[in-house]
Amino acid sequence: MLRALAIGLLGAAGLAAPPALPASSVTAADTTGARLLLTREADVVRVTPLYDAPAGAQDALRYELEVLREGRAGRSSSRQGGTFAPRPGHTDTLSVASVNVAPGDRLEIHLRLFAADRLVDEAHHEEVVSATD
Repeated sequence: MLRALAIGLLGAAGLAAPPALPASSVTAADTTGARLLLTREADVVRVTPLYDAPAGAQDALRYELEVLREGRAGRSSSRQGGTFAPRPGHTDTLSVASVNVAPGDRLEIHLRLFAADRLVDEAHHEEVVSATD
């Protein structure tokens, strides 16, 4: 079963007690630049951080992606990062990360964008993994 979830948050704060999401759902992204696209097939979640550059965007940005999973099988984390030059009016795919999950696992994903050392945007997602159909 494939699931897609797009989330965009500006100045994202931690989410309280995230609900378990159904095996198939789509949530529309808002109009901020940083967002996360999550797809799930069986026991693998693929995380794709995206950036929708506003008109006039010219500065090179640096991104940091952190994916945390915690469950019965233990705890895992991965980090990715890099720099990119936003193209105004375009969506940039920053990277792709995959994580194996089981029902009941807790996922926490953070995307942060920096201009020099200044945080300019971020997206955050938390969820408790539900069973697939």
